[in-house]
Amino acid sequence: MQGEIARTSDWEGESWQVRTEIMPERVCIDQRDTDLAELFWYWQERLMLEDGVPSIENFRFPGSDLPWIELEPEDPMRFVIRNHPANAATGDWSNFRIAEHPVSMHAQCCAFEYLDCKERQEPTFIHIDQKILGVHRTYAKLMVPVADKNGAIIRAYYAVRLLRFPVVYGGAS
Repeated sequence: MQGEIARTSDWEGESWQVRTEIMPERVCIDQRDTDLAELFWYWQERLMLEDGVPSIENFRFPGSDLPWIELEPEDPMRFVIRNHPANAATGDWSNFRIAEHPVSMHAQCCAFEYLDCKERQEPTFIHIDQKILGVHRTYAKLMVPVADKNGAIIRAYYAVRLLRFPVVYGGAS
């Protein structure tokens, strides 16, 4: 995959996933004319206007109420998912701590990715192919960090785009 930074593969019971981190600039090429590219450009614009990581007070992505992760706890497994889009296959994960996800490999990977975005203070672009809880799906996710008035990274907004329509297998795994 062009722009690949790192790739991990994990298995837990019948669940598996392959997560590929890609250079964030690739989102504008690979995901052109999508919310992911728009979010990347918006974050870049705010970065230049504010001369640093965009502040939560000024971050108003047009036309969307983006999902986000609360990054204030020191332990990334305690990060809280907010405004997560619910779906029939995987349910609604809004207002849950990452550690509460029933598939620990997925929770641990998500916690690492959000912590990495927080610590590097720059966007993270991930391509994910997975079968979790009996659902096989492939999607791309862009995360962008946002700071409080003191410059501490307290939130990561994200956008997701399905690349492969989810297939639901009999029973959760």
